[in-house]
Amino acid sequence: MTLLHLFTLGHDPAIGPIARKSFLRIYTILREEAGFSADRATTFLATGMLVSTIFGLQLQSQDHPLAAELLQATFRENTGLITDLFEG
Repeated sequence: MTLLHLFTLGHDPAIGPIARKSFLRIYTILREEAGFSADRATTFLATGMLVSTIFGLQLQSQDHPLAAELLQATFRENTGLITDLFEG
């Protein structure tokens, strides 16, 4: 949640440069230290942003007919754990 909040403040003159530098540091670690290709790194980051968005929204399967599908596609075998977290 903190990262999601930080990324939405990218326009702020004080926070924006720190947020951009931090995000690029994550990308650098994925590329240079973890050895990810550019495609794998961007897929990893995109999935992380999707997870952050789902958590931020506290999206639940009953919210919309396609919500259950999105949760299943995102969390696969861990969907039950996520559903329990949001409903508990």
